[in-house]
Amino acid sequence: MTEKVPTPLDEQETIINYNPNQVNDRASVYTSATNTLAAMWKLYNERPDEVKIIHDDKYGTEFSVPRDWIKIKPKKQLTDEQKQLLASRLAAAVRK
Repeated sequence: MTEKVPTPLDEQETIINYNPNQVNDRASVYTSATNTLAAMWKLYNERPDEVKIIHDDKYGTEFSVPRDWIKIKPKKQLTDEQKQLLASRLAAAVRK
């Protein structure tokens, strides 16, 4: 990994690019965001057959990953009752 230039948080970015008509079913992930870089390098080290490096420089790194890894997953929206139930379960677990 190339040593990165410190980048202010408001200038860090992650760009995911893929084409549904691509033959190879791969997605490109470019990131200069510190936390995403760490996660991607970890995946690269753990799964070198699936994660490839396209480009690495002092600003960020571009990886190639299987396209089916790309998901959009919004957080669950809990009702007030569900939140209260979870809070009471947590409090009971802490008391044990």
